[in-house]
Amino acid sequence: MIDKTKIEDFSIFKELNDAQLDEVCGILVERRYEKNETIFSEGDIGTSLFLLLEGEVEISQALTLNIDHSDTDNREKSLIRLNASVKTFFGEVGLIEQDGVRTATVRTTSSSLIARLSKKDFKELIEKDPVLGTILLSNIAEVLCQRLRTTNTNVLKITTAFSLALSKQ
Repeated sequence: MIDKTKIEDFSIFKELNDAQLDEVCGILVERRYEKNETIFSEGDIGTSLFLLLEGEVEISQALTLNIDHSDTDNREKSLIRLNASVKTFFGEVGLIEQDGVRTATVRTTSSSLIARLSKKDFKELIEKDPVLGTILLSNIAEVLCQRLRTTNTNVLKITTAFSLALSKQ
């Protein structure tokens, strides 16, 4: 079982008491990843959320949409690097969306320790303790809203920059 001091500062677990944290620790699975190891790839079916306990990961996306499922171009753009010091989690959509496809690839950039919460265990936890499940879902929703807001701002900036560039031609 994971020591709760490793996870208590993650935003997904805010407002949980010690007993609830212990419950979560009982279903998390830790795994050590080596440098340059892929945790999941864009296009995979998402079935888990991941907590970055130690190390660093890079999140990247393909630069092109693969509409006809051919292997024409698979260049990737690094979007962000996440360090364990920020107590971050990723892959949360995999817990919520039914058969959701991963929208990015996550790869380690250093030796990393990662805890995984599977969709199956998450659903069982929600059924067993609805109050705990509600808190976790609320915390995930809050982070998703923050990430959506940031994405919307970035899309607006890119669209504006592209529009300005086109108008100068």
